[in-house]
Amino acid sequence: MFEPPKTVCAVVPIRDIVTSKSRLADILAGHERKALVAAMAQDVITALKNCSAIDHVIIITDDPEAGRLAERLDCEVWPQGPRAGLSAAMNHAASRLKSRQVSTMLSVHADLPLVNAKAFGNLMK
Repeated sequence: MFEPPKTVCAVVPIRDIVTSKSRLADILAGHERKALVAAMAQDVITALKNCSAIDHVIIITDDPEAGRLAERLDCEVWPQGPRAGLSAAMNHAASRLKSRQVSTMLSVHADLPLVNAKAFGNLMK
């Protein structure tokens, strides 16, 4: 029986690098929070890109700085979509990916600490 090839796409929403992690404002200055968010996003995206079980990584963002980071890491960048919010962004991405015949969509937060390609590979088993 013929089975179409499976395509796995990781989708990473990034809201706003500059204003994220506002709950840390009492202990980290704005530039420190910005650096933390960018570093964590880069670590997550790099782990996804290095995972052989994941075919594509798409970043959903309206933030220009996050978009530049994604492009430097050779990711496709999509705008958040017509409605705000995480659920709306993921639903919009799922619709777009369905039209591309992607078999699996993995939603991944950009601020997962200590994640690596092996962890994502184990998740996809």
